[in-house]
Amino acid sequence: MKSSIDIIHKIATIVIAGCSLYFTRYIFKYNSQSQAADKEKDRNFQSLKVLVLDHSLKHLYSFFENTIPLLNEFKADNISDEQKSIINDKIADEFISLRMKFVDLLLAVDNSLYNTVLSKLDNFQQHISETVFDNGVKLSHEPKFDELILVFHTNLKTEIISTLFKYKG
Repeated sequence: MKSSIDIIHKIATIVIAGCSLYFTRYIFKYNSQSQAADKEKDRNFQSLKVLVLDHSLKHLYSFFENTIPLLNEFKADNISDEQKSIINDKIADEFISLRMKFVDLLLAVDNSLYNTVLSKLDNFQQHISETVFDNGVKLSHEPKFDELILVFHTNLKTEIISTLFKYKG
């Protein structure tokens, strides 16, 4: 009788030790994966901060400052389509410059962040072109210009900055 209880005790001890070993290994592996993911997020966030925000955020602000005078040119009375096209081309040049100096750097940090910011900028550029060349819209009327151009411009700036600072890696 004592021998069978001793055998059951030894088997139970081996099973408990095996389960303990399995759970210890599982917890270690889970923590390692979790820590690796946290480190990757931290690296991405630091990359955003160092590569983009510390050195290139000024280009984003410059873009918004440089486009205001160009956009204001659309308020002129009796502006021809040729003049609109010239102004639109200048604004397109500002978009290209911003993309090369700022937006493309986001690709090095996070593809999703890059696509989000690029999409917002592309939508704004498309909105400007459609609004300016819409003959039914009179941008020389100040409230209409503010509603269709300046509010969109200000909201875009806020959305992009918000997107950048909400980024967690």
